[in-house]
Amino acid sequence: MRHRPSVAGRHPGSGIYTCYHTMPQLWKNGNELMRLDKTWIAWRDARMNKKPFTPEQVGIGYMLAGDTGSSNIDGYAEAPSRNNQWVVEGPSCHGRRA
Repeated sequence: MRHRPSVAGRHPGSGIYTCYHTMPQLWKNGNELMRLDKTWIAWRDARMNKKPFTPEQVGIGYMLAGDTGSSNIDGYAEAPSRNNQWVVEGPSCHGRRA
């Protein structure tokens, strides 16, 4: 199991990225650290609150430790099922375009 931070949440970095730890309710799957710029932070807020999102500029986010999985069918699924196309990724870099 990956290291769990003592405090979950957001930790601003010294540059343009902010580090987000896994939410406590999802720690059973491991700690999925994300580094996000302001475009990705806006996307994360929209996703968490089920709001529409349209980027205003190109954005970069990355996960050096990879993730423990997500569904290609249901973006809010918390576990694999027979029909939700669960995918586990390794280290990755993601872009959002305006």
